[in-house]
Amino acid sequence: MELYGDVLFIFTTLTIWITVQGAVSYTKCTKVNSCSCLTDNGLEVDLSPLTDTSGKAKFADVTATTGDGFSWNPCVDFTEKAETNCVNVAACQIQKGGDKTRYFALGDQNSAVFQINDKKNLEVTYTSKPDPTLPRIAIVELVCDESQEGTLTATGESGPASGKYLMSLTSKYACAKKPEPGSSSTTLTVGSIVLIVFLVLVIVYVIVGVSVNKFARHATGKEVVPNYTFWTALPGLIKDGVLFIFSICRRKGSEYSKI
Repeated sequence: MELYGDVLFIFTTLTIWITVQGAVSYTKCTKVNSCSCLTDNGLEVDLSPLTDTSGKAKFADVTATTGDGFSWNPCVDFTEKAETNCVNVAACQIQKGGDKTRYFALGDQNSAVFQINDKKNLEVTYTSKPDPTLPRIAIVELVCDESQEGTLTATGESGPASGKYLMSLTSKYACAKKPEPGSSSTTLTVGSIVLIVFLVLVIVYVIVGVSVNKFARHATGKEVVPNYTFWTALPGLIKDGVLFIFSICRRKGSEYSKI
């Protein structure tokens, strides 16, 4: 009985761990539109509640550690200032020097790309190419925090002449969640498609198997179930396999006997 308890505990622990991992972690987030993406475990990151639709930036003139200012608006392009490079953009760099202020576009909404960075966090990037040899890229890291509505911090350029400008959004909208019914992100994932195909194959297997056994082989009762002997023996085989594996693991220093 002790062995059965150990097996049950380990199985339950693994099940909980797999469930939690599937709910909170992902390795890819496929772009749905410029402010939302669908993770590979069927969850959604949607920044649309943070959008400013007035033509201005939701996060405006955020000062970076380098001294430059940065503006960013998810989902909808904005204009920082007329007659500058920052017209109809997703992000803008405001470079202040002396009496002169310069504005640099950091990409529009169409250039938005979602990807996982080296810290395993999701980020959205925007690319502007006023000069083909010197693209300017805005990188907004998305940090999940259910207690925050939305706070943007800016680091500035990641390195001399790198053309990459770093920002970080801390928000509850940066968290991956189950898509709302009717959302544009409620599409089928690869896992869902595989599951549907599997279920269809199971149904076809049962229907065809029962039909063949009943009408071609004239079987009756439980014998109409396809491969009845195999399926009734399977639980016992699985149990024996599990018990065998755990009995070996519990024997410290055990060795297989030589043939």
